[in-house]
Parts: sequence; structure tokens; C-alpha cells
Amino acid sequence: MDMKGKNVTVYISIIVLVGMLLVFNNPSFIIKADPPPDSTIPPLPTLPNSPTPPPSTSHRTYSHSTKAPHYEMEAFCEEDYCKISPDSIAKYTITIKNKGDEDTAEITYKRPSGWYGKISDREVTLGENETKDITIEIFPPASCKNGVYETYVKIESRGGEIDITLETEVFSVGDISINEFNYTVNNGDVEFHVLINNTGDKREVEVIFYVDGKEKGRQKVKIEDLKEVVFPWKLETGEHLISFECISDDENQKNNKISKKINFGEYGISKSEPEMYTESATTLMNEGKYFEAYYYYCLLNDEKGKERCEKYIIADRYEHDGKKFLENEKYTEAYSFLTEAISWYRDLGDSKKVSELEDLLKSFSDKLHPGASGTVIKTVIKNDEKTIVSLVSVVAILLLANIILVLEFSKKKSKKTEEKYRRIKEKYGL
Repeated sequence: MDMKGKNVTVYISIIVLVGMLLVFNNPSFIIKADPPPDSTIPPLPTLPNSPTPPPSTSHRTYSHSTKAPHYEMEAFCEEDYCKISPDSIAKYTITIKNKGDEDTAEITYKRPSGWYGKISDREVTLGENETKDITIEIFPPASCKNGVYETYVKIESRGGEIDITLETEVFSVGDISINEFNYTVNNGDVEFHVLINNTGDKREVEVIFYVDGKEKGRQKVKIEDLKEVVFPWKLETGEHLISFECISDDENQKNNKISKKINFGEYGISKSEPEMYTESATTLMNEGKYFEAYYYYCLLNDEKGKERCEKYIIADRYEHDGKKFLENEKYTEAYSFLTEAISWYRDLGDSKKVSELEDLLKSFSDKLHPGASGTVIKTVIKNDEKTIVSLVSVVAILLLANIILVLEFSKKKSKKTEEKYRRIKEKYGL
């Protein structure tokens, strides 16, 4: 047999070997695990449209498609509409009934973007007239706004496909709050910059400015999220109590007043706008108001400040949602999110936060399942051990094929052969 025939034999042997391993190992290239929250930076708070009012009565969802002979699946959800606060979990129970021959149903679901969730079963096998309840739990991220959100559930079997839509209304009474105010001084002219945050449904508010309890001005402003309102004032020497109040017909106005005693001295110490913004950003960061601080870093065009603030926003989001899991006694999930928060805080050098969350983890470590105290990655690998082994096997075979190809082609020095080898490597990524 000539060299060309030997090469063909080698290549066929490799292909057959890889095919056999793929068949017997039955590898899955997707690890089915709910993803962590989106690590991209959440935008500054914005308001959705007014939430859709909930239906007056509960209702069921039935959905069927064409079924094969002798196979028939039925599914329904008694309560497919749930109204929750941003800190709560929406729980749905879907009942699947097999009205035909024994069949296996696969259940998948798609949550709203950025939401977290858990499903009790992804696959069930039912005999004739058997039923099974599937539980789906979802809850929104910290940055979620009021509105109605949909979760899509798909049940597939030989009997056909069933689609169910679950609706979750997130609703909370909003707030008009004054987060911070600061000022600039220039030749006796003072400008107060008041940062207002609107998380409610009202779009128009009135801001009142006081000096030593006496009203010095008021402004009506339209606001949807964060907005800065500026009040001019002619400097009056000495110490003064500067106050601002926000008024609207929003029932929840817990943080709508702010006051500071400020000594302006005889002529007032000059303070520029960049100095004011830097001071405000630092104050807000120390208070844990990272979204508001990010607003000032953007005004300053401070890339380092923005980057640090963004990391704190992500860490705070993991911490908030981890504590939310903990409140709902979801200990494994709480451990995963709080561990991720610790990683971010450690990267930021915030030893106080790291110590605080490590103590929190210890407080419920006895409630974790065996092995759950390991990292999230280890848990996923343990659950999908067969998948990982299969993937490793495939990679090993590909590496082996690469070695054989190198040995075979190293025997040929012609440009034609070298060019052919280069094309094969580029095509298959070897």
C-alpha cells in the first residue's frame, strides 16, 4: 500500500474512533444550570409605563398542539398571574397529566431578562392517567421596575407541544427622594445643586428651598429618574441652615427633605463645580448610594471613579439578591450569590464588607446541603460529571488526531502538502 493509501486509512480510523466515542459517551455540550445575573452595569433608574392592573379573578391557561396517535398530554396552571413586591418570589404550579400511552415530557422555561429562577423538574415520565406537579419559582433583580413581566413555559412530548405564559406583576409604592445637595461659590454668588431621585409613578414635583427656615424659592420640575435642580442664592456671611423639600401627591415620601448647617465665613470659600461633584460622589459612595455616585462620576468624566463605582454596583446587586434568597430560605442560592459578592468586594479591597458577608455565610452554613459549601463551579461540575468527562474525552481525541496529523505530514516536505496541512488546521481549528 502506498503512502497515500496509508494516510487515508489513518484518517478513516480517526473518524470512526471519534464517532464511536461520541455515540457511547453521549456527550452534552450544554451544562443546564441557571445563569448568574447579568454582570453588565445596570443603567441609572428609569420608570416603566404604569403597571397593568391585575385581573379580578384567577384564571387557567390551556394550550395544546397536534398530537400523535395514542399520545396525549395536558397541562394547566391554576394561578398563572402573580403580583409581588420587588423583594418577593413568585411561585407557580403547573400540573401535567398524561391521557395517553406512557410518555416523557421535557419542560423548559424562559424568564424575563435579568431575573432569577428555579424549576423543580426538567423532565418527567408519566404512565396513562398519571399526573405530576411542576413548580417554577422566579423573582426579579434589585434593579427591576414596576410592570408586568412574562415567563414562557414549553412542555414537549410525543403527544405534541404545550405552551403556557406566566405573568408576574412587580409593584411597589414609589418614592420622591432628595439624595444629596452641594453648592458652588464664586464671588459671593452661590448655586445649590440638588439631586432628586424619582422611583414612583409621578412625573411632576415641586422643590422648595429654605434658608434658616425661611423659604427662598421653589421650582416645579418634571422628573422620571435622577435629576439635578439648581437654586441660585446671594451669599449671606456666617452659618446657615440650608434645607430643601420635595413635594408631590405621591403617598410615600420618606426621604423628601434634607438639611445641612453650612458656615460660609465672611466672604464664602470659593468652590468650583468639579470640586463640588467630586465631594458629592465621595459622600454618596460612603453612604452606599452607588447609582447616584455614578451620576456624578459621569458629570466629572472620571473613568477610574466610574469603573470603581460600577464594580460596587455589581457587588451590591449580588449582595442584595443573595440576601433576598436567604430571606426566602433558599440557602444554596444565597450562598452562591453572597460568595460572588465577596469576590467583588475583595477585588475592591473592601475588607469590612468581606468580613461582614463571610460572617453572614457562617450563620446559615449548617442549613446547606452536603457539598453545597463548595464553590458554584464545583457544584455544577458535580451535577454534570458525565458531561465534563465526555467533553474531556472529545478534546483528548482531537488532540490525538492533531498529533497523528503532524507526524504524518512531517514526512512530506513538498509545498503542496504543507499548504494542504495549513488549510486543514485553519478549517478545523487544530
